[in-house]
Amino acid sequence: MNTNNNTAEKSKTVPNKPQLDLLNKSDKPRSLDAIELAITCLEQVNYSAATIHLVNMLAFHLQCDRISIGIRNGHHVELSALSNNASFDSKTNLIRNMTAAMDESIDEKSIIVYPPEDDAEPIISVAHEQLARFQGGRNICTIPLRYRNQFIGAICLERPEKQDFDKSVIQHAEKIAALIGPLLYVLHQEQRSIFRRARDYFNDAKINIFGHEKSVAYICGISFFAAIVFFSFFPGTYRVTADVIMEGSIQRILAAPVDGYIATANKRAGDIVKVGDIIATLDDKDLKLEEIKLISQRQKLQRKYRFSLASHDRSKVNVLDARINQANANLELVTEQLSRLQLIAPIDGMIIEGDLTQSIGSPVSRGDVLYKISPTGDYRVILNIDESEISQIEIGQMGQLALSAIPDKRLDITVSSITPISTSANGRTFFRVEAKLKDKNQQLQPGMEGIGKIEIGNRNFIWIITHKTMDRIKLMFWYLMP
Repeated sequence: MNTNNNTAEKSKTVPNKPQLDLLNKSDKPRSLDAIELAITCLEQVNYSAATIHLVNMLAFHLQCDRISIGIRNGHHVELSALSNNASFDSKTNLIRNMTAAMDESIDEKSIIVYPPEDDAEPIISVAHEQLARFQGGRNICTIPLRYRNQFIGAICLERPEKQDFDKSVIQHAEKIAALIGPLLYVLHQEQRSIFRRARDYFNDAKINIFGHEKSVAYICGISFFAAIVFFSFFPGTYRVTADVIMEGSIQRILAAPVDGYIATANKRAGDIVKVGDIIATLDDKDLKLEEIKLISQRQKLQRKYRFSLASHDRSKVNVLDARINQANANLELVTEQLSRLQLIAPIDGMIIEGDLTQSIGSPVSRGDVLYKISPTGDYRVILNIDESEISQIEIGQMGQLALSAIPDKRLDITVSSITPISTSANGRTFFRVEAKLKDKNQQLQPGMEGIGKIEIGNRNFIWIITHKTMDRIKLMFWYLMP
């Protein structure tokens, strides 16, 4: 019974072995503490857990009120862990002062102790002074962390006002920082996101090619200045770019001759037709009934006319004669309308618009456009020029065209007409400019779209790049001026 009790008491009083080894300082040299700290950090699941464990253990081991660790991200330090705090707000003034002190230590590339000793070398410690004053006067010691030849972060130690940092504590903390610095850097690199890894990879490659970051900035600045000088004096061809659509040089429209209904539709858009081909027909039932009605009325009037003529009633004869002529005219009109119910192709070409195959029996009104036909092989190019560029366009200017259907070919064009009427689309104003193709191409079809460029003349590159922006700025100043 006593043996079991003694065993239970021992199990209650013995802490975890890493903590026991770390906290029992009476019989172990201090140099071993840094190794034990590194081992306990490696036992953690990730970088965050390792830094939280590290600051808590260091705060106890070095007898500090608070210890913080930060890793540099870009040109500034980001706080990673704060002793006795599982979470913190990086936007508070305290955290900002801490990271500023860490930045200051890294910039000075040395340990900064505040307040400094009387015989200490002068060093800039403005951020440390501000951090101490913000907390009512404290002793602060910041040690930069190094990995290879670069500073990757810092550890900030804080003690009460009456408890100074002696040299032995500073030297011991410096040894710990020298050992755990590379370890923290490796752990931090492992938890980076894929985008952060890609960014760091390109930054490292840039430095390997050009040298240090300052050298990179210097080379980029010189290159930018040289590019401005080059583009300011080197001339280039200025071209106005516009959206393009192909149209047939001639278009014929087939419209509904009368009010009626679709009876048949033999062709649709994309079909090739020849002169005389019947494309569609309208229903003739109503007109035929109207024709029978008019014939019957005319026959009735003719009988009355003969009876009046036999009775020698001259006044009635004249009236009936006029009504017969009117009936004949109406009958001729109906006959003419019946002859137009067939929509016949007026030219050889392609139907570029119209499909009534799905509209059999649908009503149409007189004048409705049912089909558009254009001859194949003869086209004109329609360019929608932005209003800010229309002043540069003149008849006879040359250019090139690239269509979406055949993007690998460049077709030469010449401006033939400028329409002084604007259209609006997508919040912008355009003018219609027509151009002719220099050479015919069998692959072209009406309705094709693409990009056209009209050559204006030689300009320096800096003007070509910036003239649109400068024009907008001039208009804005004109608008704002009283």
